[in-house]
Amino acid sequence: MSELFNPENRFWNFVGKLADVSAMSVIWLITSLPLITVGASTAAFYDFCLKAVRDQEGGVIRGYFCAWKRHFRKATILWMVQLAGLLFFIADIWFVAAFWAAGSGSGADRAALTGMSAAGGQVGLALTVFLAVMADLFLVITMYMYGILSVFDHPVGKILRDAPAMAMKCLPATAAMMILPAAFILLFYQLSGFFFFWVGGVILASSYLMNYVFVKVSV
Repeated sequence: MSELFNPENRFWNFVGKLADVSAMSVIWLITSLPLITVGASTAAFYDFCLKAVRDQEGGVIRGYFCAWKRHFRKATILWMVQLAGLLFFIADIWFVAAFWAAGSGSGADRAALTGMSAAGGQVGLALTVFLAVMADLFLVITMYMYGILSVFDHPVGKILRDAPAMAMKCLPATAAMMILPAAFILLFYQLSGFFFFWVGGVILASSYLMNYVFVKVSV
């Protein structure tokens, strides 16, 4: 029973990590506000969390800003790649969702708006789901980019090659990571007051999965 209240046991160690990443979520949001710095902020967050899952973390604030400065140039380039891809998927999903909505109206409305048959709405729905899944996969692959940068500090070109390769090499971990964005949206919608906890929780959870992949790949 006394072990339960031992601050060094695994349970309290994990609770401490959750408290740290929740606090770091606030710092991440503040340092991401210029938008151009989102990449550096995310890389710094992953740098801390990947060290935390290995029980190598140091000071929260000092460690975060050291990593932020160290990864700024490469992370900013990666963020530009990530942003371009996300904007591409958002535009495609918006267009296809509009196509689906037009095709799923009444027959008269469809004819007036698009001249398409009811099958058009079904095709639009299928394309919307497909694009949403591909956007989720793209987001996860770009999450790998920040993890690779934080742990290995490879050149940008190698990171862009290694991220999809690692994502495909360990599909179970990648599939689990794909659930995290959807879980974040659901939890934020239901309990938005815990926003900072959800942000930190997603990055910490993905860090555990990434660390598993990195260990598996390096063996």
